[in-house]
Amino acid sequence: MRRIYHLFFILILYQQNAADYIDECNNPDLDKAEIELYSQLFLRLNSIIRSNIELKTELLDVKEELRQIREQLRGNESLPAAPLIFSMDNNMSNFGKDWIIVQRRVDGSENFDRSWNEYKNGFGNTSHEFFIGLEKLYAITLLQPHELLIVLKDFNNEMRHARYDQFVIGSEQEGYELKVLGKYHGTAGDALTYHNGGKFSTKDQDNDDHKEISCASKFGGGWWFRACHESNLNGHYVHSDHDKSYASGIHWKGFRKHWYSLKSAQMMVRPRKLRISTQFE
Repeated sequence: MRRIYHLFFILILYQQNAADYIDECNNPDLDKAEIELYSQLFLRLNSIIRSNIELKTELLDVKEELRQIREQLRGNESLPAAPLIFSMDNNMSNFGKDWIIVQRRVDGSENFDRSWNEYKNGFGNTSHEFFIGLEKLYAITLLQPHELLIVLKDFNNEMRHARYDQFVIGSEQEGYELKVLGKYHGTAGDALTYHNGGKFSTKDQDNDDHKEISCASKFGGGWWFRACHESNLNGHYVHSDHDKSYASGIHWKGFRKHWYSLKSAQMMVRPRKLRISTQFE
């Protein structure tokens, strides 16, 4: 915004000297090319200032719409009231603030082997284990670009994370498809890009790419299964680090491969910071 104020200042000075400018234009000694240059500069500055004001207005409108959606999410009766904005503890402070928790697994107290409608509307308790709901998640990512953070912990309390700089899901009519997944950064390994473009599946709504089985029925939970998965953070909770079933439990291939079920998992999103620029940068 400081650059915009500078442009305003230049424009005001230019307008204050408009009379002098006209006199100069009538001066036969003034080069015509210089007059044309001044005219083009004036028009360009005026255009840049106007476009930046319009863009700022649009961004404020989007911010207000997002605020209203967040208020609706907090007031939804299907999820007991609790803060959705997650304050990082000391072990996770390097991830920054203002993350919105959309999923949490910690001890298996909540059943995640749910129906399509339950995943659509959300379930659990936001102060403990819960899933925010696909419809709410769709609304959050619809109005403003978001990034995704996944934090995982094994039974040795080793923590890993996966971060994606873009995250967008589709509507129910689109099967809540994982439509956009940005660039990966982190320590857990990338086990979600495989699922990019996949539709969400549950035990009663098979949208996966497997031709012979229902991945949700076989492995439990609801997820963006393909044929079948490299990750499934909504699988059956296993109260130990190993399970005899292949790729079951809370699964993230990049961290503990296919035979390990993790102790905890959290999924969080937050708005990406938009940067306004001009050609004068």
